[in-house]
Amino acid sequence: MATSEPCLMMRLPPEIQLQIGELIEDADAITMVSKAWRKAFLARQFRRVCFAGSQQELATQLNEFLGAKGDQSKDRLHQSVKAATIEVWDGLWPDFTSGWGYSAPDESVHLQFPLHDGLGYLVAWALMRMTSLEILCLEVDKLEYFQVKDFRDIISKSNAFSKIRQLSVTAPTVHTNNGSALATIKRCGRNKLQALEVNEWLDSLEYLRAKKHQGLERLHLHYDKPYEDTDPACAALTNNATEIFKDFKHLKWLILTESDARVADGTAIYAADYDRIESKLSRLIKVLQTYPTLERFAFTLYHRRFSSSFIRLGWTRSQNSLQPQEIAKWYEELIRRIMREVSTLKELWIMDEDPPLDVRICLYSGTRASDGSTVTFKRHSIPDRFPADLLD
Repeated sequence: MATSEPCLMMRLPPEIQLQIGELIEDADAITMVSKAWRKAFLARQFRRVCFAGSQQELATQLNEFLGAKGDQSKDRLHQSVKAATIEVWDGLWPDFTSGWGYSAPDESVHLQFPLHDGLGYLVAWALMRMTSLEILCLEVDKLEYFQVKDFRDIISKSNAFSKIRQLSVTAPTVHTNNGSALATIKRCGRNKLQALEVNEWLDSLEYLRAKKHQGLERLHLHYDKPYEDTDPACAALTNNATEIFKDFKHLKWLILTESDARVADGTAIYAADYDRIESKLSRLIKVLQTYPTLERFAFTLYHRRFSSSFIRLGWTRSQNSLQPQEIAKWYEELIRRIMREVSTLKELWIMDEDPPLDVRICLYSGTRASDGSTVTFKRHSIPDRFPADLLD
């Protein structure tokens, strides 16, 4: 019987909704939706699932996914899922027009979504049902402490993540909320996990746990320390960044990004600091030269942390504002130098803000040709993230 009631469709994960739209002619017919949905489950068509929304919306989606105990079609769905994304929204509506994530904060759309007390349980149980799960993107940084505890208590007693090869987890960064990322990493098989992204740095418990996964080939860490006058300009040049290459022996892809993507003008790196920065850069290059497995390296380096005199050092003494072409030239020289001295690198990416707007992410890349010597430099204006996803 046809009806305009969309509740069943709205309770499904977005990717499943789209696939159902292709499977049936009348999306308003609940009986047809149910039949097509179950048929697709039985055919094991849903290898990738995505659950995203406010806490209440996400809870509804996960309840629908879990279904009644003994529902054979749901059991088949659980077993067929290979890749899953679970994302909690809070306060910002997603910007579906750009295709790149969230709209900018605005009082007219900034809402506090109500909590769902049982969401931690639902997330954990949904993941435990995915017995063939290999790829997981878990964005649960909006969960409250008690929800994280519920999630951790269930996950810590299971081996649900033993088959996971690729994991990206964004968990609460407030100290009292830590636990979901650590618990997830702990439950991954030591000989299975190959790619890991976590919004933490080397002094975190998550990093210490990650060190036990010596099979890691791809690693993405986030530097979240406050800037100081004595800072070495970026995460890649910190004193302990080189420890990564001692802790992991087989990395092929390393990404080091800054958690705070906005840097104020007038920061403290001037031409007089050149020797200090050069020393740290030389140390990084030397370490890279002794790490032959690394093929791709990406890191954040904001030009606004440097004075115009530093960037123009050796070029000109002009006091005018920096031009985009000058900034690009500075990055090009840096990329070509690193790739010239580190012959094993196939790709090098540096992330900056996009001048003069500074509202989008600008990427500079160097790619080595098959002849081993030619390096192609390119500037990319891409909002909000690196083009190469760690979990590709």
